[in-house]
Amino acid sequence: MFLIVSSPLLAEVGYPVDLNSLPVYIRAGFSLEDGSIPSPDEEIGDDFLRLPAARNRPVIVPDLKLPGMPEREFPELRSLPPVDFTLLWRFTLTDEDLTHMHNPVLLFAQIGEGWKIFINGRLLQKSMDSHPVNRRLLRVAVNPRFLVSGTNQIVIHLKGDPLSRETGLYYGSPYRIEEAAAAEADVDQTLYIVLITIYSSIGLFHILFIFGDPKRRFNLHFGVFALTLATYLFTRSTLPYQFTDNANLIFRIEMASLALGLPAFINFSISLLPFRNRAFQLLGALVVLHGFTISGLSIVLPVNPLYDLLVVWQFTSPPLLIVMEAFLLAFFFHDLRRLFKLRGLPVGLYQALTARIPGNLVLGTTVVMVTSVYDIYAALVLHTSPGLSAYGLLFFLTGSAVRIAYDLLQLLKTNQRLNRSMRQSFMNLKRLHHTLTRSEEKYRRLIEETNDIVLTLDAKGIVTAGNSSLYRELGIRPSDLIGRPFSDLLKKETAEDGPFSQSFTVDRVQDFFAHGDTLNIRVPLFAEQKRGHVFFDIKFEKIRSEDETDIIVKASTVEEDPALKYLVRESVSFEMNNDLFAIEDMVRRLIVDLPRFLDEYEISMIRIGLREIIVNAIEHGNLGITYIEKTDLLNSGNYQEEIRRRLMTETNDRRRVRIRLTLTPTQIRYRISDEGMGFDHNRFGFHMDPEQVEASLHGRGIFITRNAFSRVLYNESGNSVLLIRDFPDRAEPA
Repeated sequence: MFLIVSSPLLAEVGYPVDLNSLPVYIRAGFSLEDGSIPSPDEEIGDDFLRLPAARNRPVIVPDLKLPGMPEREFPELRSLPPVDFTLLWRFTLTDEDLTHMHNPVLLFAQIGEGWKIFINGRLLQKSMDSHPVNRRLLRVAVNPRFLVSGTNQIVIHLKGDPLSRETGLYYGSPYRIEEAAAAEADVDQTLYIVLITIYSSIGLFHILFIFGDPKRRFNLHFGVFALTLATYLFTRSTLPYQFTDNANLIFRIEMASLALGLPAFINFSISLLPFRNRAFQLLGALVVLHGFTISGLSIVLPVNPLYDLLVVWQFTSPPLLIVMEAFLLAFFFHDLRRLFKLRGLPVGLYQALTARIPGNLVLGTTVVMVTSVYDIYAALVLHTSPGLSAYGLLFFLTGSAVRIAYDLLQLLKTNQRLNRSMRQSFMNLKRLHHTLTRSEEKYRRLIEETNDIVLTLDAKGIVTAGNSSLYRELGIRPSDLIGRPFSDLLKKETAEDGPFSQSFTVDRVQDFFAHGDTLNIRVPLFAEQKRGHVFFDIKFEKIRSEDETDIIVKASTVEEDPALKYLVRESVSFEMNNDLFAIEDMVRRLIVDLPRFLDEYEISMIRIGLREIIVNAIEHGNLGITYIEKTDLLNSGNYQEEIRRRLMTETNDRRRVRIRLTLTPTQIRYRISDEGMGFDHNRFGFHMDPEQVEASLHGRGIFITRNAFSRVLYNESGNSVLLIRDFPDRAEPA
């Protein structure tokens, strides 16, 4: 049966009729009236070109080189007016064959550009009314009454451009007369519909998936690749003819999708790899350029060069596929060598092919490359419709989808683990939030209900928050202080304080901001509602975290010692080095008990006087800076530098300032002594001009002190002074 069906030598076959098993006759021109077409019982003239039987036999007019027809060039850019052509087959049927006919149809794999189909002189179908139409898998119903027992004849009147490869029967098979049910089975589109649906769904899913995770770019390339294949398969089927009979438009879309499939395929492979290779990326860029160039040309070129463009693609694509496969094999063998050293050849080979992306790609691309190259060979040499590559691509897409689905499954499992962990963390955070809320409430009550002033500062000393005690103690609203430097509280002075009253305190606080961790000082702060200063014990503490530093400030009012009401006599002695920054602490200690006996203004004057005397004891006494030297240094701006220089000498470093405090209910006495050479204290009397004192850069300490104390008594050399302040209504006779 195989020999009977496939033998090209037999000119007569039974029903069904395979037209490829019969010789076909073709010539230029067509006329039913002039007798140029022989009847079934007449000999076929020499003006017909006879094409012998062949299993796959296209009948493409430009390839036949018929007499008087122009020869097709490469590339063919010309388009000629339509020309008539005649195709003729003869076949023999028996009475038995006719009895088996119920619903015969004439099946053509492809026919174009325009046609009229006759059987035994009866017209079956025509397509020449509006414009030439190429039709794929054309089925034409045959009336059994048109057929006779004996010799029958099929004549096709073709009309088309003699240079167009659309003119004729482009594909090699099938061309048959058979029952309609068998013909429908031969042209069944179920596989195409299934593949188109699968590819479209996969493509749309992965393109939408990229919006959820833009970093997984291989989803975009995979989606484009799948949609490109779906478009190509759609144009290869008969489905487009349900929407349009413009074969040129369908063929252009087919060419464009075919050309874009390769760059989408290679770029998907590149994006799927867990590493980057410049040479492989360069190949991807070259393939993209190749695909977009051919795709663009398939849209803009005339119809005739499109088939030449297809040939160009058919010859240039396999080398690109082979080079890509070589790269993937190199990556695969690199993985294989590493796994071979770790796990041996059998296990390493299995893991390299199944568990590693390069191995997965090698498996898939090998199948695609082999099937695609075969389809190209079949189209160029065997003239059959491509079909095997559809299965290869299905294998590749299925494998890729399984691989991506596996990765998504792993991501899902990871996500589920993370969700469980997140739920647990959420519960922990909820409990922690509850604890923190309670802690914050306790903290708020502690902060707001305390009489102490509590502030928070940033690392630069800018106030960021404050409690209500700020207004209660100082008359300052927290909102008015937030955003301002803390030093603003220290720089508030009264007219009597003078311009340098808080300078040492400000310097110590600034030094803490720059270098310290904690600082405890006693300092007067100006209370707005009292229009005067109130002494506070202030504690600064830095709270450091990973990325920032906060400062907590707590200011407590200095409470009077309740034991002072029992005071008879208190005497205490101090000895301090030449640290100018320690003066403020010393002064605060020396005046700590005075609020019981004096008002704020009087205490402020004593505080200033003590500070000035101790400063003089260090500067003029222990460090030996004369009045004239200090004047010159202040004028030149080198005073502080000279202080630091003299503090570094061994002699000055050993010198001390000694202070003795004696307190009784009626007076307080301060004896302040230094180890310097002394000075002529008689030059500074009680009646100095205040304007002269104010204009002087220094020298005001003695003047201020004599106004602050009841008596100021120097020893003869001037390096020791006794400061006496009598308390009101308790003064004793001198």
